[in-house]
Amino acid sequence: MTALGTPTRYERDHTAADLHGRFAGLEPDACTNVSVRVAGRLMLIRRHGGLVFATLHDQTGDVQVMVSRAMDAFADAEGLDRGDWIGVAGTVITTHTGELTVQADEIRLLAKAHRALPDKHRGLVDPELRLRERHLDLIANPATRHVFDVRSAVVSSVRSTLIERGFTEVETPVLEASAGGATARPFTTHHNALDTDFYLRIALELPLKRLVVGGFERVFEIGRVFRNEGIDTSHNPEFTLLEAYQAFADYEDMMELVETIVARAALAATGSTRVGGIDLAPPWRRVTMAELVAEHAGVAMHPSMPLAEARAICDELGILYETGWGAGKLMAEVFEATAEHTLIEPTFVLDHPREISPLARAHRDDPHLTERFEAFVGGRELANAYSELNDPVDQRARFEAEGFVDESYVRALECGLPPTGGLGIGIDRLVMLIADVPSIRDVILFPALRPERGEVQGEPEPATALEVDAEPPIRRPRLPRVLGAVTGLAGASLVAEHAFGSVDHVPTAVIGVLLVVLATGLWAARRRAWTAAVILTAMIAALRSSDPQVLFPAVALLVTLVWHRRAFDVRRRRRAGATTDADRERARALVLAHGTGTLDYFALRPDKQYFFTRAGDAMLAYRTMAGHALVSGDPVGPPEAHERLLGEFLDHCRRHGRRAAFLGAREADLPLYRRHGLRSVYLGDEAVVRCDAFTLENKSVRTAVNRVGRQCSFRLMREVDAPEPLRDALNALRERWRDGAQERGFTMELGGGVRGEDPELLLAVAFATNGRPLGFLRLVPCCGSEPGWSLDLMQHDPDAPNGMTEYLIAMTATELHGRGDKRLSLNFATWGRLFAQDARLSVPERAQRRLAHVLNPYFQIESLRDFNAKFDPEWVPRSIVVQDPEDLPWVGVLYAAVEGFIALPRRGR
Repeated sequence: MTALGTPTRYERDHTAADLHGRFAGLEPDACTNVSVRVAGRLMLIRRHGGLVFATLHDQTGDVQVMVSRAMDAFADAEGLDRGDWIGVAGTVITTHTGELTVQADEIRLLAKAHRALPDKHRGLVDPELRLRERHLDLIANPATRHVFDVRSAVVSSVRSTLIERGFTEVETPVLEASAGGATARPFTTHHNALDTDFYLRIALELPLKRLVVGGFERVFEIGRVFRNEGIDTSHNPEFTLLEAYQAFADYEDMMELVETIVARAALAATGSTRVGGIDLAPPWRRVTMAELVAEHAGVAMHPSMPLAEARAICDELGILYETGWGAGKLMAEVFEATAEHTLIEPTFVLDHPREISPLARAHRDDPHLTERFEAFVGGRELANAYSELNDPVDQRARFEAEGFVDESYVRALECGLPPTGGLGIGIDRLVMLIADVPSIRDVILFPALRPERGEVQGEPEPATALEVDAEPPIRRPRLPRVLGAVTGLAGASLVAEHAFGSVDHVPTAVIGVLLVVLATGLWAARRRAWTAAVILTAMIAALRSSDPQVLFPAVALLVTLVWHRRAFDVRRRRRAGATTDADRERARALVLAHGTGTLDYFALRPDKQYFFTRAGDAMLAYRTMAGHALVSGDPVGPPEAHERLLGEFLDHCRRHGRRAAFLGAREADLPLYRRHGLRSVYLGDEAVVRCDAFTLENKSVRTAVNRVGRQCSFRLMREVDAPEPLRDALNALRERWRDGAQERGFTMELGGGVRGEDPELLLAVAFATNGRPLGFLRLVPCCGSEPGWSLDLMQHDPDAPNGMTEYLIAMTATELHGRGDKRLSLNFATWGRLFAQDARLSVPERAQRRLAHVLNPYFQIESLRDFNAKFDPEWVPRSIVVQDPEDLPWVGVLYAAVEGFIALPRRGR
């Protein structure tokens, strides 16, 4: 059967659940003589000679289907595959084992499955694939379907509870001219028809309260809101929020409403108010923030206390803070650090400081507090509510203190807002609680993920280096090198003739010395060296015209140099110009658009220069030193531009009298370099951890994580989101780690400290129990179809617990996997594979291994590879690429200098 013959609809009269309910209790080998029509997806097919058994799955459950060779439907059943949608008409029977079965008289193919379903035994286990291909997850994992059935029941219950209480459901705009109602970074977009930038809403609050002003005394909305911030197990940039507002009510009424909404939702979805060992039935505990601070931190705090005292408490507890925070904000920070995670049973935390509640009404008994509460369950915030601020003068003053005034909302308040209670509940977190799942992505059908390659419209499929392998290699001219060698030998012979022979001719001996010096310039095809060599050779012919043994070779060399003058086209070497801000912006744009490589973001290091193609679509990052252009990392730009980029760069270096070299070129890209006549030498291996496959199977890593984890907490954050005191603490830690040593790194380090200027960087920080940072990693992004991060800085306090580095890497890999990232690039292990016991090495590589064993005690070559191997990484071989093998020793010295391992003398030193 093909899809061309499938029906447009199918009339069924029973579901799987209907059959199991209607025919429960039948004896084995029973025949009901009841004809039914069912439909669903084939999940299993078992063929036993003249019988075919299949498991048919619909939205309500499974039912077995059987067809025998004697039936007309048998031929149709033979052509079916697992995953097909079918309709079955037949008789309800039970088998000899008592299995309820539909004995098929007719089978209709409704839709053909052209892709194989996930393994029928293991299901779909890849977490990334489960999120990206949610339809497969729903097919293969019944537990996933249960979670979303719970979600549907929760949303339905929330809506019905509010409607029963007289609330009106409304819809308010997703696009807003200003982002208000919460403190969050918004997404921005542009409205073409209005030619105006808009924000995607970050809250529902302000328009709903304007509706209360307009006469909607009880109003609510369940809608999507968008906050352009981090992703973790409890935060997603796009989430569903309930906000409800009730006139003539206060936050006491909102507490009762939250209790009722949550308890009824749990009962509707699971049949019980007890979920995950927590009883959600009212009444919930009510306690003030000040009481919880006193209970868990052992100190008394109040927003009216002197700022110095509040800061002293934070200092004593090791809680970082910013200079602009008042006592109320510091009090809230102490609560979050000491008490919040302990609130497992349902708890209302009341009376928040006014400083952190700009939209809440001042407390009736204490003007420094507000009538606000947050509901916590399982150590996580579930709801936020307050008695609404309805004084327009007070509201304007609070907006001004925040730095922005929403004039339209203030105007609405000036028309009169009655006493109102308002609440907000995160629907996704409520579903997490009731469904008892650990991650917010598990309760969102299609969470936002980075697009895979080719998913973005118009994105070109990358060309690979092998696609152009058929082109002949690009050969660099050898003639200047030959003539340079001949000229040097000629000069040396003149010097030897004068020093050891019978001819005493000082002028030609001096010219011979000059020719030896000029030989390196001719080797590099420099025009000025060629001019000088021509003049000196002509002088030899003139001075030694009476000596045929000198005259004839001098004339031959002179004619050869003049004849091949076009081979010496390298003009005077120009000093590299300073990199402009415009160049840095172009480089950054290319890295963000095409930075798929793990080393690409390091191209933005401040001391690098850039070479762009004439088309401006690709670039190389390099540094000039001693007549060499030292490239680090890989070409940045679309793969189809790499061939053109390399050719233009080599031509640029030749015209400016520089030798090109490339450090850390991927081994997979070496055919590209070879086509341009370049040579490569194995350098080492980059360790790349697969976040989606990382586990704690390695005993030493697992032990380190457990040991350090008992003493530290871990947090992943953007560098720009790190408060200034934390950045200062990390920089101080960095200085202790370096202990006065000079900063190293060029290829795989951005350089500098933690500045909080680049929004793309991540920090992974381990904190002691007192809040002091003990170690941190800084990560730079790599994009593409396999998004991930590369390690930039890895530093910890010298007094940190043993195993801190393993702890940071393991926790980072785990957290990145939860964010949907695929890879984490670690250290680069120089000559790493040379130490492998089973390595099959060439003759040059065996020589490298002997050298590596000599250097190993000084540079920890083997131990670094062993450290990386703990995390079971993928090894990405990289090479050093030079124009000629004889360049390699000097290029190695230059790269060691730019990486900071050795210091070369410079002019003026």
